[in-house]
Amino acid sequence: MESSLRELSPCKAFSQAQDHLQNEFSNIFDSPLNNGNQFQVLIANKKLTEAAEFIMDDRNYQEVKTQSFNTLVEKLCEFSHVNTFSNLLIWLIRKQSTLLTKYTMKRYFALLLKQSKMNIGHIILEEFLEAGEGVSKALLIRVYQYYISGYVQCLEMGQALKAFTTMKNECPYGEESASIYLKVYEILIKGCFQGFLEEAKALVAEVAARQPNEVYFNKLIDFAAKHNDLSFAEYIFKMMVSNSIQPSIVTYNTLIDSYFRQNKFNQAWILFDLLKKSDKKPDNFTYTTMINGIKSMDNPDLNRAFQLFNEYKQMSQPDQIIYNCLMDACINARNIDKAYEVLIQMKNDPTVCLDEISFNTLIKGCCRSKKLAQAITFFQDMKQMGVRPNRITYNSLIDTCVKCDKMCEAWQYFDEMVRNEILPDNFTYSILINGIKSNHGNKEELNKALAMLEKLQASPDFKPDEIFYNSLIDTCIRFNEINKGLSLFEEMKKKNIEPSGITFGILIKAFGKMNDLVKAFKIFEQMKLKNMKISDVTYGCLLDACVKNERMDLALILVDKMKQDNVTLNTILYTTLIKGFAKVNKLEEASDIFELMKENPKTYPNLVTHNCMLDACIRCENMPRALEIFDTMQRERIFVPDLITFAIMIKGFCKQRNVDRATQFLHMMLNANIRPDEGLINLLLESCYITGKLDKGNEIFNIMTSLKIPASNITYSMLIKVD
Repeated sequence: MESSLRELSPCKAFSQAQDHLQNEFSNIFDSPLNNGNQFQVLIANKKLTEAAEFIMDDRNYQEVKTQSFNTLVEKLCEFSHVNTFSNLLIWLIRKQSTLLTKYTMKRYFALLLKQSKMNIGHIILEEFLEAGEGVSKALLIRVYQYYISGYVQCLEMGQALKAFTTMKNECPYGEESASIYLKVYEILIKGCFQGFLEEAKALVAEVAARQPNEVYFNKLIDFAAKHNDLSFAEYIFKMMVSNSIQPSIVTYNTLIDSYFRQNKFNQAWILFDLLKKSDKKPDNFTYTTMINGIKSMDNPDLNRAFQLFNEYKQMSQPDQIIYNCLMDACINARNIDKAYEVLIQMKNDPTVCLDEISFNTLIKGCCRSKKLAQAITFFQDMKQMGVRPNRITYNSLIDTCVKCDKMCEAWQYFDEMVRNEILPDNFTYSILINGIKSNHGNKEELNKALAMLEKLQASPDFKPDEIFYNSLIDTCIRFNEINKGLSLFEEMKKKNIEPSGITFGILIKAFGKMNDLVKAFKIFEQMKLKNMKISDVTYGCLLDACVKNERMDLALILVDKMKQDNVTLNTILYTTLIKGFAKVNKLEEASDIFELMKENPKTYPNLVTHNCMLDACIRCENMPRALEIFDTMQRERIFVPDLITFAIMIKGFCKQRNVDRATQFLHMMLNANIRPDEGLINLLLESCYITGKLDKGNEIFNIMTSLKIPASNITYSMLIKVD
């Protein structure tokens, strides 16, 4: 390649080509003087090699205008004529032509990068160096920039750094070259993040000695922070200070924001205090960043957030951005009353206009707290104040309805959203579909969602994603519409939407529900063949499928496979195993896992685990062990027994026909403000009938009446038997 590029052809075919063109286009060029037109015709007819040869003729190239030449450059790049372009450049360099510009060289090196032929670039670079004084130093340094940038983008940092060393020798740093040098330093420093951090530090120290302004370093700090390397960002900050380059407020803000993003809250506060002691003063962005940082904490310190807000008020008039940030912090702290106080302050502040963000924040808070009535009030206030609800508003409102088991209202707000010509998005549909699944809706609502999907398919604006399909498939499986769920999976693949581990987990769950463990394990094997990372959630779905089918032998084999794949068994997976052993009446094995879980704080049994262990005891008719576990829960107060806990214990006593203890536990749950359901009452009434405890039966029915628990036909049949 290199030798062919260096041995240029003498354009032997040029004269014949010219004669041919003149005959063919005689009406265009009547004399040899119309060379410019001839050149343009060659380009127009995509005869790019002939056009290049046309230039490489001493009789013609001076007639070619820069604009026409640039058109040729574009076409050479468009049709990837690397060799022709390279030959042309070598000829022009040797000719010391004025046609060579930074535009030409930038396009050339971009072509080499695109074609993965950066190795050819050194030939052009050497030609420039051999040309000596005949080539502009400004153009040469640009060539170095594009050459180095190309190697950085190819991730060949060794070549890029080597070229930079040559650049410094051939084109010493000076006032005229300073801006390009700084750009090259920036390119190299960013490129060195690919495993050359020591080289990056050396380059930062080197460029800091050149003393560019703080804006230059702000960009580097921001780049380091976005690449999750705060230690390098801190190093850049240190280099600035040590070279007497004063950090600006932007520098401080960028670092403070980065600390919060990395959950380094203490460092953020230390730098904030340092900023206040400097000659720079915190601005609006600083305070909003600090309040947003508090918002991102697990337990947001609202006192501190309001302290920052009041501190800012002493300096400047708050705008709606900082008000909204404070309100959002209140919502994240699950203190909607405080958020409402901020809203009142905003209403009373004549300089602030409430916007959709303010109301959306409040409605989002209501969604988290399941306060639908309050969310609707804010929604109505919003419209009365002339603030137009947007998609986020409706999504939050629909989500609140779903969380409050109000699917009818959710569909009403969806219809209103459509009437107001606000296009629903994937999130809107996913909320509704998940609502159908989680609120135990009927199949009619599922069919409504499926019908809605069919209408949407025709809309060019609707682009379903993997999350959307996951929700829909999972909902179909929830309603035992497994074949429909599988057909949606096939549809998903036809649309080239790549299934994720979550998708495969849902399918495993579906086949487990169908008692088809063979297909469930086939899906698992598909994931392995695709080299997909198999999460503990996916393993959990497969383990649950084994448990549902009472195949604990397969479950234990799967656990061994998980250990081989270095998947850490968590509380959920251990609990699934306990549930499985309970189903096959193996209390000893369940107890062993239960005790094993207690040895590690990360896998300590939760309330669900305790309930599964109680169920195992009841199934195996070991009430003393069940009472021991229940008493431990009561004594240690780690987990408060819930409806399921009491229901299991009452079931156990009823199984033993011990109605007195069962009734005692009923009173215990009532004292704990836990409301029994109709099924539990029926169980107790049946036990009273079997044991002849008619007085207890009447007592339980009176409790049912006082709690206004609706009686079913089963209840009445029990009462008739008791009477």
